[in-house]
Formats: sequence, structure tokens, C-alpha cells
Amino acid sequence: MKKISVKSVVHHSLLISILAVLLAGCTTENQQSENSEPTPIAPSTESQTTPQQTQTISTQSETPDTSLETQNINGAEPTEEQNVVAVREESGLGVNLETVFFQFDSSALTPGAEEKLLQIAESMKNNPKLSIQIEGYTDEIGTKEYNLNLGKMRAQAVKDFLVAQGVNSEMLSTISYGEKKAAVKGSTAKAWKQNRRVEFKILP
Repeated sequence: MKKISVKSVVHHSLLISILAVLLAGCTTENQQSENSEPTPIAPSTESQTTPQQTQTISTQSETPDTSLETQNINGAEPTEEQNVVAVREESGLGVNLETVFFQFDSSALTPGAEEKLLQIAESMKNNPKLSIQIEGYTDEIGTKEYNLNLGKMRAQAVKDFLVAQGVNSEMLSTISYGEKKAAVKGSTAKAWKQNRRVEFKILP
């Protein structure tokens, strides 16, 4: 019968112990991985937009700003275009009485002014019973006396042109307001340009 040494028995016992420890560790890790659940990640709320918020944003971007329109309706001074429309509606005859503009410190009619006046002349000839007042205006540059005279010259230049086109002179009267009744208020080049003008008024 072969003898087994103590040293061999001890060696085999150590190997068995090590293997048992390793197997136990692997089993524990597998059980932990199977039983554990992933930690849920809270959703980010910074970039989320609720349907109600989306509707509000869309409405704000599509709604026009009517504050300026409301201001004009509630008493803001009308523009020249609004003045022209008002005169046409007042006459009820479809008369073209569009504002005529002038160059700085001048009463000479520009080609654009003459083109407008040709249309105005035809309207007046088709309505011979109308009484039209031709109003001359200037910018605020210069003295009041000078501007009154310049406004008078501008009104007279328009009247002379209309008469030359066959309009009855008895239909026409002239007046100068100089720098008064500015169409556009303000001491700017843009305002001054809009105020160098002649307007028409239908008299009762």
C-alpha cells in the first residue's frame, strides 16, 4: 500500500480551498448583477416645452404690433397720403388731388410734379363746378416772412400750370401757410423734404 505524504495532502487541501473561494466569489457577483436594476436617469426639463407653451410662443410671434396703428387712429397727425384719401372721399367724385412736392428753396415744378398736375387737371376739367383752394407750404428753414412768400409762389406756380392745361381759373384760389401746418414734424432733412409741398382743398 502506497503511503501518502503529509506534504502532498496539505498541497491538495490548499488548492481545493482556493478553488472554493473563487467559485463562491463568481456566484456572488452573478447574483448581484442579476438582482440589481439600472438607476433611472431623471429627464431634463430645461429643453422641454409643453403644448401650452408652444401655443403661446406661436401666438406671440404671429400677432402684429398694432400699437402704432392705434396711436394714429386715436389722434396722431395724419400723413400726406391720408390727407389725399380724405379729400377724395369728401368730394365723392373721384377727383385726383394728390400732394405736389418741391425742391429746397424753389417754386419751380419738377417733372414729377408736372406729371401729377396733368392728372389733377383732367380731374378738375371733368368736374367744372368744383372750387379748389391751392395751399402752399414750406419747411421751417428761413424766416416766417420768407417762407410765407415762398409758399405763395409755389401755390401760384401750380395754379398757372393748371390754367395752362385748360382748367377754369375761377375754380382755383391760392393761399400760403409757409412753415405752418407741417405735414411731418421735426427738424430733420426727411421732415423738411415732406413739408415743401402744395396741397389741394375742396371748398364748399
